[in-house]
Amino acid sequence: MKSLQSIAALFLTASILFTSCKKDKDQVAPPPANTIEGTWVGKVGSGNNTPASYYSFIISKDGTMKVTDDSNNPNKGTGTWTMDGDTFKGQYQNQFGNLILKYNVVAKFKAAEKRMDGSWGTGTTDADDGTFFLDKQ
Repeated sequence: MKSLQSIAALFLTASILFTSCKKDKDQVAPPPANTIEGTWVGKVGSGNNTPASYYSFIISKDGTMKVTDDSNNPNKGTGTWTMDGDTFKGQYQNQFGNLILKYNVVAKFKAAEKRMDGSWGTGTTDADDGTFFLDKQ
């Protein structure tokens, strides 16, 4: 009888050790959907006009951004961006022949809504030439 109890105890101990040493597969967490990086599409307007013209950013993790047009032309503008809390700031430029035009944008990043609402301006400092909104794709 004691040998039967010993065998049962040994079997129980072995099964506990076997299951406790089982390795779980490493799981890679998917990137959060509410990050600023990615493709954003919306509308832009000048002055007090309601935004009605196509506007799109491709925001990269490395701090760079591209501005595209409705034909997805990635050369419409290139620049850089930063985040300060939930405030997105970007500067970009595009070239028409020998003329280089510079723009800046400031927007409130609404992570839960996957949306940005902001203003834009010519030059590098004042974003006071119009407004825009963008939704993450």
